[in-house]
Amino acid sequence: MLFLSRLRQHTKLIGGYMSVGDIINHFMWSYQEHYRVHASLLIESVVGKLDARLRPDVFLVGILVENDDQKHPVCVEPENDFWIQSEEYNHALTDAHTIRTGYKENRLQQSHPIAQENQDDRLFRRSIRDSIQLITEKRVQDEHKDVEVWVSYPQRVDAYLVSVVVTLPKEILHEYSALQTTTVPLHDLRDIVVTKSLVDAAMHVLFNIFNDELDGHNPGKSMRMTRNTEDILKSAGREFMFGIACRVEMKRGTFHDFYDHISRISAMKYERREGTGHLIVAKSDHPLLSNRLVFSEPVRLTETRHMRKMLELGSRGSALQINHECAFALTQDVGAVSDEEDIYSIRILGHHHWMIKHGSNVLMGSLGGQPYLPVIDRYVVSLRDDLPRLFEQITVKEIDRILDLIRVARQETHGALIVISGDAPNEALRLEAQSTSIEPVSLTSAILSDLTSMDGAILIDTQCNCHAIGVILDGMATGHGDRARGSRFNSALKYVQSRAAESIPTIALVISEDGTVDALPHIRPRVFRSLLVSLMNELVSMTRGQVARRRYYEVMDFLSKHRFYLLHEDCETINNSVEIIDKQLYTRIVYGTFEHDESMDEAFYYIPE
Repeated sequence: MLFLSRLRQHTKLIGGYMSVGDIINHFMWSYQEHYRVHASLLIESVVGKLDARLRPDVFLVGILVENDDQKHPVCVEPENDFWIQSEEYNHALTDAHTIRTGYKENRLQQSHPIAQENQDDRLFRRSIRDSIQLITEKRVQDEHKDVEVWVSYPQRVDAYLVSVVVTLPKEILHEYSALQTTTVPLHDLRDIVVTKSLVDAAMHVLFNIFNDELDGHNPGKSMRMTRNTEDILKSAGREFMFGIACRVEMKRGTFHDFYDHISRISAMKYERREGTGHLIVAKSDHPLLSNRLVFSEPVRLTETRHMRKMLELGSRGSALQINHECAFALTQDVGAVSDEEDIYSIRILGHHHWMIKHGSNVLMGSLGGQPYLPVIDRYVVSLRDDLPRLFEQITVKEIDRILDLIRVARQETHGALIVISGDAPNEALRLEAQSTSIEPVSLTSAILSDLTSMDGAILIDTQCNCHAIGVILDGMATGHGDRARGSRFNSALKYVQSRAAESIPTIALVISEDGTVDALPHIRPRVFRSLLVSLMNELVSMTRGQVARRRYYEVMDFLSKHRFYLLHEDCETINNSVEIIDKQLYTRIVYGTFEHDESMDEAFYYIPE
């Protein structure tokens, strides 16, 4: 059998890539590599906005659907130096036919021939997607890759049905709460697909974008990044809340507007007061809820002013009970949780700020109309490492006490700002005019709970002795602030930077109303020197023989992301090696010159080995 291969007769420079004259053996269409790079960049920008640690692996799988002996039955892009090969999908089409026989929608007959044809096509594409998913997941298991797999519905490009396949690390995904159900029955013969998390919803939105692009002429030929990451994430928030609404009550209504309704209500002030309150999302007759009063006329969520007024009722042990269309009762706030995933809690935290929970698990937050993943307890790990680096004499017991205080502060509705200073007594004296000075006292959980309602910072030392309360922090203006964060965060950032300039070790703990914790300053994590040396040795060895391009890129990606930790002689080694290796490659990533950062301190940033 003769398979076609094509020569890339073009040059590209996109996202750091430059290709000239590469041969595509598993050829689908001329711009398949361009499109994979485009999809990778877009996915990385979106999921990276949710969590910068989420590094997607993206590839294309094309299944031949024309009788053509000169074409490969399956093509994977990229075809070289990749962990899964095209041939592993050779039985995908056969498996798809078997998979399709199990769909209950097969029993659904459409009255119009065109409608029936469209349904058959959808089920065929769905079976192809499910087949690709199963093969990929088996290979992932064989490779011992701890990743979750997403596969898009295939779209026809020339002779192939092409799917975008994405994997993300489970280790990071599992740090966030997610729902379990993936479908909601519409009727006996059809289900509606619902997303499990904000990340899942983002992948759903991205796949819709990719399907539209792959349906166009020569997808990948135009590589302009015209998609707005924030718009995609907002669509993901809508998609996730659509699934919430469907799980709660499958009835007619404007499901897709649910996210926007809540955002508008949270953004509106009432008698100049910012919104706070509690909403329970559940059907009106949910058996786990006890109504305190029922409205004779439900208030529609589209009536934003009326809903904002009603929100005042959702406090002091009560919650406003709603579905995706209206509010219909005031119910007792009992923290009910259902295994059926049909009851949820929405907390309005402030102006244009809210979060949704299932039981005690925060699923998603929204600030300024932009959805985000809740910050989970990563601060525990980072503080256990950062505190001894800044305060050399601190003990494990003292660190545990600080972490206990943070847990208490997270339970308070007001948030808190706790400053740990290596020179707390003198700082209390220096800031005496802009704080309430107190006799040093051991800060207990009970005292902390009393203090969180007071504006200003709580100043303590490493032994959790409190030296001042209501502290108005000072500090020079900095170019490293965050306009999306409040005054508490930015004033703390200015303060710790000013103290660092005076060589006074300081950490500010900013606890927000939604329980998220920011430890300032953000200190770079430590790394193993031996890992850097091992990768640099591997890079040098590549200069002496055939270069495995994908492995070369993996090594260089890691070194590029960890430039800060490289010594002067490391940079010279890398630059010399890259110069030699680049001469062997038709395709190369331009990483730029490596230069030593003078602020790199070996004792502070290398893990002792």
